[in-house]
Amino acid sequence: MTDPFDDPDLGTERPRMSRDPDGSASGPAASARPADARPADAGTAGSAFGPAAARYVPPSSQPQFGPSAHEFAAWLVRQPDFTPEFFEDTMNMFESVLVVMRDEGLRPDVPQHMEQLIQLMFADDAAGGADPDLFDDALASLDAYLHFRIENSRDPEEWEDVHDLLEEAIEARDDENWDAPLNELLAEEDPVPDDVKLRAYAELPFIRAVPDLLAWIGKGRAVTATGALRRADIEYVAGLLGIRAYGTNEPWSPRSAFDPDAPIAARSMSDVPLLDAWWEALQTAHVIERERSRVRPGPAAERASTGLAIDTAEEMIGYLLANIVTGSGWIAPASTDAAFEAIALLVSAVDPEREAPDPMPDGDPSLLDDVVDDIAQSRMEDLASMGLVVEGADGTWEVRDELRHVVARATVLAATLVYVDLDDED
Repeated sequence: MTDPFDDPDLGTERPRMSRDPDGSASGPAASARPADARPADAGTAGSAFGPAAARYVPPSSQPQFGPSAHEFAAWLVRQPDFTPEFFEDTMNMFESVLVVMRDEGLRPDVPQHMEQLIQLMFADDAAGGADPDLFDDALASLDAYLHFRIENSRDPEEWEDVHDLLEEAIEARDDENWDAPLNELLAEEDPVPDDVKLRAYAELPFIRAVPDLLAWIGKGRAVTATGALRRADIEYVAGLLGIRAYGTNEPWSPRSAFDPDAPIAARSMSDVPLLDAWWEALQTAHVIERERSRVRPGPAAERASTGLAIDTAEEMIGYLLANIVTGSGWIAPASTDAAFEAIALLVSAVDPEREAPDPMPDGDPSLLDDVVDDIAQSRMEDLASMGLVVEGADGTWEVRDELRHVVARATVLAATLVYVDLDDED
C-alpha cells in the first residue's frame, strides 16, 4: 500500500516531522519556524495540539506529505475566498494534523480514519491537553479538508458523514464551553468583602427602592387577579425605579411607542417590562408575596428597613437580570435569539479579557438579525439603567468589580432558563 505521506512521483522519501524525547518537534520543517511564532509553553505536554504542534510550522512548499496535501492545496487555491494568508495558515495546520495522523497510524484518505482522528482530537481537548487557539485552527483546516473531499470523492456520502460528525462534535463542545469564563470566575473566591458588596448592592435602583415599596404596601395592597399591579398603581411603583409610566385603558398609541420622551401608557404592568421584571423578582426572592388578590411583605422583607440581607439582595439581582434577559420580544424566535445574544454580551462584560463563545452556535443568520440586535441592546440598556452593567466609551459593556460574581451567577441562571424553555418547546 502506498504511503500517503510519501509522494511516489518524486521517487524519494520525504523528510518527516519527528519529536524529540522532550516532546519538541525536530527535522527540517521544525527549523523553519520563526522564533516568535508561538510561545514555547503553549498547550500541555503530550497534547496533539499542545507544544509540539505550536512549534511546528512547515515550509510553504509542502512536498513531504504526498498527494493528499498537494491536491488539497490545489483545491484551496481555486476557492473564491482564497487569500495567501488563509492558504498558508490552513496548510500549515493541516500538515500538523497529518503528522498526528501518521503517529497514530491513520490515513487522511480513509473516511473511517478521519472519524477516529476527530474522536482523538476532541478527547484530547476534553482532557485539557489542547491549546485552544491551535485546536480551533486545526478544526478549521480539517473542515476545509473535508469540504475538499466531499467535492472530489467518488463516494461523497462517506465524507459527508465525517463532516456531520465534526459539526456535531463542535456544537457539543460549544454548548459545554460557552460559559467557561463564568465558571472559571465562580470557581475562584470572590475577593470583594461582603460589606463592600452590600454597599454596592444598596446603590442599585431596584434594591434602593425596596423600603419605599414595602412602606407603600404596608400590611397589604390589592392587585389584579393575576397578581400584577393595578393600572392605578403603575405610575407610583414605576416611579420608584425612575420609570415614567402610567396606567390607562386608552387604545394603544403609536406616539407613546416611538416617542422616547413620552411616558409609557400601560394598559397592564406587562407593558412596562422593567417594572414587570422587578415585580416578579421581588416575589421570587420572597421580598413580597401574593395571597389571592392581595400582595403583602414576604419573609425576606423583615430587614428591609435597615437593608436586605446579602443573600436576598443577590437573589433579587439574579432574578431581575434573568427576567430582563429572557423577557418577551416582538417575535418569539427573535426574542430567544436576543436572549442568547444578550447572554454573550454579559459573558464578555464579566470577563473582558476573554472572548466569549457563542452560547447558541447553531443559530442561523436571517432577516431578523437587526431585530435581534435591537432587542438584545435594549435589554442591555435596561440592565444598565438598573446599575448592573456600564457601557464603556467604545460601546462595549462592562461590569463593576463588586458585581462581577453576582452578575456571572445571574447570567448562568438566565441561560439555564432559556435552555429550559427551548427543551419544553421540543
